[in-house]
Amino acid sequence: MQTLKLLYKEFITTFSRGKFFYAIFCSLLVSLLAIVQPIFLSQIIKQVEDFLKNWVFDKDYFLFIIIVWLVFSIFYILFSFYQRFYVADVYALKNYKRVFSDKIWDLLKMDYWVYLWKKPWSIYKNFDRWTWSQFQSVFFFLKDFSRNVLQLILILILLLFIDVRMTLISLSLLPVITIIWIYFNSRTINRQQELNKTYDKIFWNIWDFFSNFLLSKTLGLEKTFEKSWKDLTEEAYQTQYGISKSWAILSIYTTIIVDISNLLVIWFGSYFVINWSLEFYKLFLFYAYLNYVYFPLSFIFSSFERIQRIISEAKTYYKEFWDMKVEDLESWEFIEKIEWNIEFKNVVFWYTEEKNILN
Repeated sequence: MQTLKLLYKEFITTFSRGKFFYAIFCSLLVSLLAIVQPIFLSQIIKQVEDFLKNWVFDKDYFLFIIIVWLVFSIFYILFSFYQRFYVADVYALKNYKRVFSDKIWDLLKMDYWVYLWKKPWSIYKNFDRWTWSQFQSVFFFLKDFSRNVLQLILILILLLFIDVRMTLISLSLLPVITIIWIYFNSRTINRQQELNKTYDKIFWNIWDFFSNFLLSKTLGLEKTFEKSWKDLTEEAYQTQYGISKSWAILSIYTTIIVDISNLLVIWFGSYFVINWSLEFYKLFLFYAYLNYVYFPLSFIFSSFERIQRIISEAKTYYKEFWDMKVEDLESWEFIEKIEWNIEFKNVVFWYTEEKNILN
């Protein structure tokens, strides 16, 4: 939670709280527009349904729905582009630019004694991953996560408003798929962490070889490093293969659950329609909105791994660099003339205690 607060603080530093709530409002509006779309078609179906009942067709109202639907669709397309690019993309890019500029300056001012206790490759890797987490935390949250969460909440409210019975039937398998998602997520989280560690080992070996390139070539270590890379790459492949297979199987379970839910909606909905306790256009809405419930929810559960990775990358950086001691460059003094009178006292250096190199 502390890491999320720090990520949020970085966003507020780049923009403001007002901009944050404006971005949430844009996501809410796009979600609302997305769930309104099927209502227009349901109104046309309702017109046909009324005609079959009463043999009366309101042509003017029908044309009105078509025109409003067309205008709505144009607005929806334009605003979706605005939210996707000018809010999600641009906000993430501006935040990334500001964070990168500020924090790279802090790294450049790192105290030398602090640097000596760190591995050069880890400085680069942790900084690179943290800046990635900064971009993803904004882009992913505004583009996908917030939209899906808000859309799910709005649809549930709308379905309850239309018909409580059909809502309960539509969501009857929700506990089942939730348990399945939690199970698969718990199985893949640890393997994903192992995969990240394996990638770290691969990049550490690459860094080790090229940072000591002359020594590696002199000792003929090419084949040794190649074998290490191949072994680690094979390990990473097998781990990723298992993770990808798990998520592929989960998608099959999700599709099966959605199909069964569709059958339940059609079966019970048809029964209610035949007994005149449900209008046909409402049955259409429930059938149309069912995918709006299960697949966004599936996306939210599958996003937990991505969210964990973002938090993990950011947490590593904050742990290593947040309270890092930096030099005050303004306090430096410019030495105009150097006397070069250097004297060594009590300096001892050796490889072994039996043989001093310098004394």
